[in-house]
Amino acid sequence: MWALSDPGKRWVIDRMPVYEDIRAPRGIDNAEAIISKKTKQKDWKKRLATAYMDNWPDFMWDEVVGENPSQSALDVTQKRPIVFISNYISDREHQNHDSNDILTFLFKRVRKPAAKDLWAAGTQDYMQLKKDALIEIGWTPGLSRKAEFPMQMKVRSQLFDVLPSEERAYWGKKADEAKTAIPTTQIYGLIGDALAKQLNFSSLVMAGGRHQKAMQEEFQSHTTENPVKFMGNDTWKGIEGAFRDSIAQNSNVRRDQVEQLSTWKPLEHFTLPVIVKLSVALSFNNAGEVISSESVKRKALKKYLDSLYSTDMPTEGEMVSPGLAFLGQMGI
Repeated sequence: MWALSDPGKRWVIDRMPVYEDIRAPRGIDNAEAIISKKTKQKDWKKRLATAYMDNWPDFMWDEVVGENPSQSALDVTQKRPIVFISNYISDREHQNHDSNDILTFLFKRVRKPAAKDLWAAGTQDYMQLKKDALIEIGWTPGLSRKAEFPMQMKVRSQLFDVLPSEERAYWGKKADEAKTAIPTTQIYGLIGDALAKQLNFSSLVMAGGRHQKAMQEEFQSHTTENPVKFMGNDTWKGIEGAFRDSIAQNSNVRRDQVEQLSTWKPLEHFTLPVIVKLSVALSFNNAGEVISSESVKRKALKKYLDSLYSTDMPTEGEMVSPGLAFLGQMGI
């Protein structure tokens, strides 16, 4: 939560006319007048931020930042009201001559990476952890981006919150030291989402450069029953191949050396594990006896045990599928 609620924003904005009426005392030189006005404006913003939070006298900051937050994380969180006030004032003061600068508008408030995001990017088994957690909270194949992305962020927070305090502190320090960076794909994601939501358009973004990087992402209309789809067909394969060949040629590298950037809000492509029951895979007579051949029984049993195994994480040091191990123990 890096912004105030909509009612909170309105509460602050309704009090902005007072800020515009702040003046320096009369009878002083220009330099002193500028300093005096800026000091008064700064004090007023602090008082307004305090008055805003006074609407919730029992507000608990740790409910926002989690247990045992670092001091820097707590400081950043507590400054959100005054940061919003300052940003809003800055927008008003610059809207005339900066109105056409969409990049400045989009990225003015880009934040530093959070500890949980750095942890997810730097953890080798994070994708498997996320997969298991998503399935546990009800993820199903085919969910829309709008429904799926909040689930991904929810499980990331949940997984990070249960880490040992020492590990959370390590990644918290990493986040404190990290520099603010503009995400390469964010601008395309924001525009694509806006087209899908506001104009009911489907769109395709393909971007790349001489730095051996490329990205492709499709944004489909949320309200159309059968939205236009650009990716995934035979025509798309040819278009994508030509695009990546062009990036590779201009970067003086092979096509397989072109780095694929992650998309703005990537959809998950893993599938739910399916366990094939032995009662379905094998044949039985009227007496309930298995009449399938030895080879069929072996394959069915191995497939059953392996699919059952895939629904759970292996224990440390466990390298062999239990299907093969079981069959070996049975001498099958």
